[in-house]
Amino acid sequence: MSLVADSTLAGIRERTDIVELVRGYVALKKAGTSWKGLCPFHSEKTPSFHVHGERQFFHCFGCQESGDALAFYMRVEGRTFPEAVRDLGQRCGVEVQMGSPEQRRANEQARERTAQLQGLSEAAAAFFEKALWSPSDSSLGRQAIEAQRMLEQRGVDRETAQAFRLGFAPPSWDALTDWLRSTEWSLVDAEQLGLIAARNRGDGHYDRFRNRLMFPVRDTRGNVVAFSGRLLDREDSDAPKYINSPESPLYKKGELLFGCFESRTALRQSRNAVLCEGNFDVVSMHQAGFDTTVAPLGTALTESQCRLLRRYADQVVVLFDGDVAGKKASRAAVPLLQRAELSARLVQLEDGSDPDSHIRERGAESMGHMISQAPEILESIIDEVSRSTEPTASDRAQAIGALAPLLQGVKSPVERQILLERISKRFELNDVSLVRRELRRALLAQPKGSQTHTSRNQDTRPGASTAPGAEPQDPQGTTAGSSTPQAPQAVDMRANRIALEVLGSVLDHPQLARSEEGQSVIPLLGHAVLRDIFVRVPGLADGTVQAVDLCQGLDPQFQRWLSERLTLEKYSLDEAQLILQRGRKHLELEKIQRELPKLTVKIRDAQRMGQMEVARELMEAHVQLSRSAHRWKQG
Repeated sequence: MSLVADSTLAGIRERTDIVELVRGYVALKKAGTSWKGLCPFHSEKTPSFHVHGERQFFHCFGCQESGDALAFYMRVEGRTFPEAVRDLGQRCGVEVQMGSPEQRRANEQARERTAQLQGLSEAAAAFFEKALWSPSDSSLGRQAIEAQRMLEQRGVDRETAQAFRLGFAPPSWDALTDWLRSTEWSLVDAEQLGLIAARNRGDGHYDRFRNRLMFPVRDTRGNVVAFSGRLLDREDSDAPKYINSPESPLYKKGELLFGCFESRTALRQSRNAVLCEGNFDVVSMHQAGFDTTVAPLGTALTESQCRLLRRYADQVVVLFDGDVAGKKASRAAVPLLQRAELSARLVQLEDGSDPDSHIRERGAESMGHMISQAPEILESIIDEVSRSTEPTASDRAQAIGALAPLLQGVKSPVERQILLERISKRFELNDVSLVRRELRRALLAQPKGSQTHTSRNQDTRPGASTAPGAEPQDPQGTTAGSSTPQAPQAVDMRANRIALEVLGSVLDHPQLARSEEGQSVIPLLGHAVLRDIFVRVPGLADGTVQAVDLCQGLDPQFQRWLSERLTLEKYSLDEAQLILQRGRKHLELEKIQRELPKLTVKIRDAQRMGQMEVARELMEAHVQLSRSAHRWKQG
């Protein structure tokens, strides 16, 4: 991965106004020292999303998302960190240089080449769109009517078709090729993108897509990178129903999802996706109001596609076809979704049905009901497997064993136990331990290569199970030489209540941390994490410390508290000064009360060992601390 210089990141953060950035996605209103609006990351009716312009920090009090401009852009646009750096750098005029000079030159050449090919792909999409809606001659117009009729039969209106940039590839062998020749676009580049192909005999090229309804494939930025062509209904044709673009410098199979760009806005709000199989399914679902629907592109679902979906969604409803192939694909999707940490539910359509036909035959309301009532995917698969299994003992044992790879990815012991009990009930077995043993046996019987991909991504934390239903491992049973990242040191929020109020007062007015009163508080803070943050607070005022930096590496509860306090100013300057003064007295008293029991133990130890002089000195110190405590209480 290319590294980004700290100075580059600092420049981007300095030049990016997070309020203006967020305003491109959220309607904000001034609320005290911050701005407030409806969160773009979850559905809500009452605004809980706050942006602090001076600190360049956002926090949602509803879903707990927080961070700086880069974090916001990554989440709202589904970008990776390098992509977000490049985009925001270009937006604010900061040159982003990644890697060595040689790598930067190669990257620049690659970007120029990509831009050239993207221009050609966009031009081809425009050609197909024009052929569908505004053909230039009457013969092509009559041919385009057949494509329009297919859309009409499927219930797809023009507005939806144009939103997906649907087009038409004429039946001619060289309609696109001839058009490209009349322009400055390179036929060599068009061949590389799979738009045309070289003739087997003689010179020249021919169109790969002919007499097809064209579905442009767009990346997450909206660039057309490939095409999927659906053959128009012709009974005398032996051509395949769908032809998809081959891999190219713009397009890698199994890495994009059809409809992902069109769904991005709705996905930001709901974080709930619907996963179908076909292009028409996606288009029909969107028109019916299910605008978070996506689909793989002519291939089985891949791990890369699940990771892409995870950028935009936390939950997914699997809505594959109701045939045998669709049920098989649903099972195959389970471990992929598990590794992407996507919570999944499953809609099982009736045999021979798909989302497109279901909506046309039964309506959007029926589809909405099925989605809302969809059970958890493993529960649904267990039920379906038990229903379809022959009642013989061998068939039932084989069916239970086939579920083992699916349960292997379940991390929660509670969820795993519930699923084991469900299997026992559905297969009419009274002993859950029998199911557990059969699942283990099935896993052990698998070829080693078939287990590698799953086990490599499985939870290896101490206590995690390695097989469905397995007992927790010994927490001390770690591999020799392995190192486990240390968990963040937790801050006891109740025990440090006064310290948190003092810290909150200086967060509201960082200049107070530099005052004599503020400096005297630092050694009184009982937790090292609180002392570290208190010392860094003054940097918020002069820009040497970013708000997002203070939130790194903290335990979740304290991080949530800190994010909220960084976003909303709670106290006026006079109030903050009073809290700091009173808080120092309370913290001093707390420190004394912590030291007194320790001194008592030391006095007893010294007396037991016959060190009477030491004991006497410790007793004097105990008396002095007790008097100090009394004075603080009186104060």
